[in-house]
Formats: sequence, structure tokens, C-alpha cells
Amino acid sequence: MIDRSLGWMVVALGLAAFGPDRAFGQGNASAALSAGVTACEFSALASSDDPAGPAIREAPQQDARELGRLPALKDKDTDSAGYGPNGELPEFRVIGFKDGWFLIEGAEYQEPHRPKLYGGRGWVDGKTITTHLFRDTLKKTPSNASPDVAHLYGTSDGIAYQPYSVGVPRVLGCAGPWLEVEIYQPDLKTLAGKPASADGTVRGWTDRSCPQQQNDPCRGTQFDYPWSPLPAGVTECNFDALSIDRDPAGLNVREAPDGAARVLGHLSPPTDIGGDTKVLAEVRVIGFRKDWFLIEAGPYNDFDLPPGRPKPYSGRGWVSGTMLSAELLRNMLKQAPDEKAANVVDLFGDGGGMSDPQNVRMRRIIACSGDWVHVEIALEK
Repeated sequence: MIDRSLGWMVVALGLAAFGPDRAFGQGNASAALSAGVTACEFSALASSDDPAGPAIREAPQQDARELGRLPALKDKDTDSAGYGPNGELPEFRVIGFKDGWFLIEGAEYQEPHRPKLYGGRGWVDGKTITTHLFRDTLKKTPSNASPDVAHLYGTSDGIAYQPYSVGVPRVLGCAGPWLEVEIYQPDLKTLAGKPASADGTVRGWTDRSCPQQQNDPCRGTQFDYPWSPLPAGVTECNFDALSIDRDPAGLNVREAPDGAARVLGHLSPPTDIGGDTKVLAEVRVIGFRKDWFLIEAGPYNDFDLPPGRPKPYSGRGWVSGTMLSAELLRNMLKQAPDEKAANVVDLFGDGGGMSDPQNVRMRRIIACSGDWVHVEIALEK
């Protein structure tokens, strides 16, 4: 007997789970700073060719008293995960800037069993810090209203890139949560699709950093940030999904949430890779409006495309809610998009009759709100 159950939960695509966005770069902007020091608020990593690592100094000058060191990255002495006391970069908060020097505090390794570092305040040379990028655009000045310099999603020599994987940024300065970076990434484009630079070197401002170093944790689309506003009346969402449209031409991506709207392009149809296995096109859902989902698709690695098949649509657009599916992540289906809401059914226990939420058959995705997805599933009784 088949029973239907409706409820809210967080979903996953394969094993990639996307929870609420973490607060990246939370510094100590309220702390009193000396005259002439620009207050900053972001997180960064140590980066130096000095075997001993960058020095933390008492004042912003090379001959100032040394307070401690930020151990340098070494290929040897790493553990089975590929990092260790000498293979993991120290992380810290940047709270000030003056004359090419950054005032930092809270230096530490993320793993709790790593050696303790000097965690107090001190100055480090600007040439010795870096970070990973998170937001999708660089700005000309430290303001969301400033013109865009470059868009950090695209492909270079057929290989896709996104903010976290773009070069190794050199941090030039900072002001509040904003930091000015210099990156090298050939083929960078502006939002208008024009080349961002002639030689691949680009300078610009960003107000998000992601120092985390394990398993590319900063991948994914920005959520609830002012630089990526959605159209009026669209509920903001944040989850991955798969296209289940069996049309050989692929799923239509439309200009508006309307079946009569102009078709911008198509996602890839299910691709047979042998052994009765088919690969479905992956998209990120960023919005919802009355049975339609606003998605971001691509960019694609050229080598992932079957020979002779047209390149799928890459960018934003609307797709019908009946054409998307996803694997479930959490055990408990909720009555509303809230952790405190009443439970509907436990997909891991006897209530669902299933051993794993990812084995539950998805009937349809009804709606979404933030990281929560309203789903209808089939349960075996």
C-alpha cells in the first residue's frame, strides 16, 4: 500500500548538504583601535614563504617586537587527511589596517587538537595573508552600489570556476567588512559578459571571505545577501535539485514563471552512461513563485558533455516545479519550515518504513523557503 505524506525538510543532492549559511568573517569591529587605524572585519589565512611563518608584531613595522608566529604551510608532516600542524594554515580575524599592515587577533587552527597559537592582538605584513572568496562579484569600491568589476562564475579552458576556487587572492587593504583583493584568473568576465581584464589580473572589493580549508566548504550560491536581489514577490530559497524532464531536448528554462514565457535555453536531458545508469542535470534553486522555481544552472565543464550535444543553458531562469526532484537529507519531516514545528513522520524509523531518507521516493517538490523545501513523498506501509 502506498501512502502520501507532505512536509518540510532540508534536502540534499547526493551527499552534498546545504544548511543555513554560516557567518563568514565575523571580526571584532567594536574594539577600540589606535588613531590612524582603519577598522576592518573579516577572516583570513596566513601565507608566507618563510619556513618559520609570518611574524606577529607589536606595531605595524618590520623592526617591532615579535609577539608570535603563524606557522607556515609545509607539504611534509601532514596527516592522512592531507593537513596537519604544518599542513593547515592558521586562521585569524582581521580587525584593522594601516600602511600595508593588518591588525589581527584570535589566531588558531580549526582542528581542536592542533597546537595553540598566539591568539592576542598583533600586526602582520599585508604580503603574508590571504583568504578564499565567497561572494559572486567584485566591486570597484567598497559598496554594493558600486559598479561591478568581475563576475566570479565561469569557465577557463573548459574548466568551471567559482569564487572559492578563483586564484589565491592577495589582500591589499580593508574597510569594515570589505576587503580589497588582487586575483589572477584568465577569462574573467563582467556581468555584461565583457572581459574583466586584458592579462587576467583583476583588483576589486568584496565583503565576504571564507577561510575554511577542508572540502571546499564555501561552494554554492550566496543566500540572503544584498548583491543578489530577487524579483518582487519571489520567495528566496537555497537548495540543489535535479531535472527529471525526459524530453530529449531537455528541460525548458524560461524568462518568467509562466508556461508562455520565452525559452532562454534547455538543461541537459537524462544522459545514459551505461549499465542502466542515467545522469540528471543539476541546478541550484534560489527562488520560488507559484509552482515555478528560479534556478541557477552551470557553468559546465566541457568534458562532462556528451559528444555532439549542444551546451546546456547556463545562468538564471525559471523551470516548472513538476520537473524537479531531489534526495532527502534529514530524518524527520516537519509540518512547517521550522525546526520547532511538529513532526510529520520519521523517515529513518518505523514510521517511514525506510532505512535511509535518501531511499524515500519523492513525488514532487511543492515549494521552498530559505533552506527548507516542501515535499510530497511516497511511503510504503
